Amino acid sequence: MPSNTQEMRPLTDNEIARLERALGSPIERNYLAYWVSRAIEAFIVLMTIPPPGERRDDLKEIAAQGRNWMERVEQSRSARLLPPVVDVQQLMSLLRAFCHIAESLAQQLDQAVGPGHPRTNVALEAFLDRLIGIAKRAKVLPSTPSRALLSPIESVPGPPFFRFVSEAVEIAIEVIRTSPLPRDQVDKAVAALSKVTDPSLVKVIEGLRGRIGDYREGTMGLIEWDIAEDDERHCPEHSQSREE
Repeated sequence: MPSNTQEMRPLTDNEIARLERALGSPIERNYLAYWVSRAIEAFIVLMTIPPPGERRDDLKEIAAQGRNWMERVEQSRSARLLPPVVDVQQLMSLLRAFCHIAESLAQQLDQAVGPGHPRTNVALEAFLDRLIGIAKRAKVLPSTPSRALLSPIESVPGPPFFRFVSEAVEIAIEVIRTSPLPRDQVDKAVAALSKVTDPSLVKVIEGLRGRIGDYREGTMGLIEWDIAEDDERHCPEHSQSREE
């Protein structure tokens, strides 16, 4: 499991200023810094938690090793020489229960193992979802350049929101690289973010934001006119209360 992401360093004044310039619309500085940091944290956590298949295999291996050990003890003629302070039967009973729990959890995880979204996509969705919430608060449409204009080699600056996202990705890489996080976490997260292309950003953003034509101004920023309840999913204020 990943270590506490509170080890991640805070954004610098220069990084916050870069985000403000890219967004191009007034927004509370503390709000911006807080939610960009939360976006980076979400990406790190989702990239470094072992996937269900790996956790399932670990649990199966633990249970198998436990049962092998019990079998060895039961067949050993030397176990009876252990001092009375060691209650072998109680130990074996606890270990049987432990192995049963491990096997049950492995079976549950078996149901979660499937094609699904690659882990990088899930982490990127969590990262971008928070950035969309920031844009709504600043009344900046989460617009993207046309995917037809983007290539893996050349990127188009695009509208303010897309420039903001691109800047946030670059800053996220810098923050992760210079934070006192475990090296394996840093390597996984940086490698994944470094491979993100403009076309992949556009694809995920368009899947998260809904139709641009549905956006209208509300008292607290932009809302989706036809599906107002979806605003809660993208609104950092709602996410903050839910996560706390």
